[in-house]
Amino acid sequence: MGFRYHRSIRILPGVHLNLSKAGMSLSIGGSPITLNFGERAKRITASLPGTGWSWSKQLGESRRERDR
Repeated sequence: MGFRYHRSIRILPGVHLNLSKAGMSLSIGGSPITLNFGERAKRITASLPGTGWSWSKQLGESRRERDR
């Protein structure tokens, strides 16, 4: 089993800098809608608070797809 690392730093209310072993990203918003801008892709996530249900969609093509 490998080790994982994740750290989220609040910059402003509703704006977080997310750090992990895989890289970093910026999240804007919160429940129920969050936009995430990462090194690999941009993503929107919508959720129903308190239910555990969420929907997520990648916006545009990922960096991996562009680099092919």
